[in-house]
Amino acid sequence: MTILYRPKVLWITRSQPFGLKIARLCGSEGLPALAVPLLQVIPLAVSRPEDVPDAILFTSAQGVRNHPYDPRWRDVPVLTVGDATAAEALAKGYHNVRSAGGNVEDLK
Repeated sequence: MTILYRPKVLWITRSQPFGLKIARLCGSEGLPALAVPLLQVIPLAVSRPEDVPDAILFTSAQGVRNHPYDPRWRDVPVLTVGDATAAEALAKGYHNVRSAGGNVEDLK
C-alpha cells in the first residue's frame, strides 16, 4: 500500500505586504501557502505635530514603516510592543527604543 503525502496549504491572513512575504518564506521551505489578506494597510496623509513629541508608541512594524520620521525626533523615547517592531524603529533612525517583548501589560 502506498500512502501519498500531500502537504496542507497554509492560509496567511496577515495584512499586505507582510502576508505575501510570509507566504513566500513558507513556499521556500516547501510549505504551500496562500496569501489572502483580510486587511490592506494604506498610509494616510497626516500632518506632523510642530513640537517634538514626549514619546512615540508603535504597536507594529508596519506602523513604524508608515510613520513620517523626523530627524528631530531621533532621541524621543520610543516604546514598542514587540522586539521586531523595536528593530524597525532602530532601523528607521530612532535611538531611544524600548520593547515590551510582546507583553502589552509590561508596556503599560
